[in-house]
Amino acid sequence: MKTIAKIIALISIMMLPIIANARIPAVVTYKVTVHMPESFKFIPNTIVVAITDANNNPVDHPQLLNQDGSIYVFTEPTSAKGIRIAQLLSIGNYAPLKSVAAPVVQKGIFFAGNTYYFDIWIMDDTGEVKTVTDLTGAVPVE
Repeated sequence: MKTIAKIIALISIMMLPIIANARIPAVVTYKVTVHMPESFKFIPNTIVVAITDANNNPVDHPQLLNQDGSIYVFTEPTSAKGIRIAQLLSIGNYAPLKSVAAPVVQKGIFFAGNTYYFDIWIMDDTGEVKTVTDLTGAVPVE
C-alpha cells in the first residue's frame, strides 16, 4: 500500500506543472446594467444593448433589450486600448438611441482577466425617466 501511495504522490507532483499551465485564456469582460423604470411593461424588440468601440463597431454580439433590466455580459478576446461605449442601439442600423439613454463611455486600457462595469439609465437630460412611448418613438422607422 505504501508503494502505491508513493507512486500516486510522485505522479501528482510530476503533473503539477502541466495542470498549472493549462489555464483557460483570459478575456476582457464588460457588464452592463440597464436601469429601467418599474412602469415599463413592454419593451420594443428593436433595441439592443451593446458595447462598441469609438467607431461604433460592436466588440461582442449585441443583446436584445429585455423587460427585466438585467445585467448584460459581453467579452472581448484580448486586452484592448481605446474607448468602449455601452449604449442602446436600434437593430436596423445600429444607430445609437441617445435620446433615450446617454451612452456610457470608458477610455483606457482594458486588460484581459478584468471586468469593467457600465450603468445605463433610461432617462432624459432633465433626469426624467423615459416612458415606453418615448422609447418606442426613438426607434427609427424604416
